[in-house]
Amino acid sequence: MTWKIKGSRDVGARSGSDCDYARKFSLYNEDGAVAKVTVEFAGPSKGSAGRAERALDRYLDDDRPPPRRLLVRTDGAVFLLEETE
Repeated sequence: MTWKIKGSRDVGARSGSDCDYARKFSLYNEDGAVAKVTVEFAGPSKGSAGRAERALDRYLDDDRPPPRRLLVRTDGAVFLLEETE
């Protein structure tokens, strides 16, 4: 089962975090399940919709629900911050 992106939008970085850009994605799969994922970029970043989608790509082909939050460090490494319950 694969996850598909239904839409995305820029969201403010969490207050008190070192992030300066965040994008929230709405996902769905063929079974009708839905998920929300926020991709955050540590600042100073070159965060963009395209870079956020690339960070999320590795989770789209997984049978399991995607994580709720991902962090992209300034060196481009992606870390899982919060898993789906």
